[in-house]
Amino acid sequence: MQYPKFHVLDFGPFKLKTPTDWIIIDQNGIDSYAGALTDKRDTLSFDLGWFSRSICNLDEEDIPNHKLAKDTVNGLIAYIIIPKQDGKGEIGMSIENFKDQQQKFVISGHNIPGTAMILDIFKSILFAESDSAMNPPLTFEKFNKTIFASGKKIFNDNCAACHNKRWDLTGPALVNISSRRSVEWIVTFLTNRKDLKLGSKNKHKRNSPQCVEFPNLTREAIERILDYLN
Repeated sequence: MQYPKFHVLDFGPFKLKTPTDWIIIDQNGIDSYAGALTDKRDTLSFDLGWFSRSICNLDEEDIPNHKLAKDTVNGLIAYIIIPKQDGKGEIGMSIENFKDQQQKFVISGHNIPGTAMILDIFKSILFAESDSAMNPPLTFEKFNKTIFASGKKIFNDNCAACHNKRWDLTGPALVNISSRRSVEWIVTFLTNRKDLKLGSKNKHKRNSPQCVEFPNLTREAIERILDYLN
């Protein structure tokens, strides 16, 4: 979709294009770079950092009211959600495959009318490592994927028998585990542990309970769990 006038908003680590009535709002993040843009009616907020939450982590009751697409945005893989009814719910995008594998970028808004225009803004986002030659059209027909269950639900279904987010049970508390281990290490530990070389200090004591493997747990599901634990 084309609009009469677009301009570039430069946020430093990235740039994007919006209609000319959108402006930058400065905000401060504790462990990340956070900010927003607005046309004084609606607002899109963003967060760039290690502890940014994935846009896929909706509350359970909101999942049926949204659609999900996986797309390439200027060479970077993105998950994008839109409300089934225009202007009624969450619209947002998360990019999670930067060269720095811990880093995520999330941009989202709530109850914003004009889904097509917001998607055009998302598709214009450029980082230093972006490749504008890899930016296929994003059509509404692409929004046909099932939205993942929330990280809290996946955690409760698979991990809560032995672990709590904030205190020790049979296993240790797991809050902010991704600040101590890389996502790749955690995925491998949970799904295919034989590929890890665990030192003696990382091995369980003899006769102590051991964390079971989850070979059928997808990377996306594990990332949702990590979002919940951050």
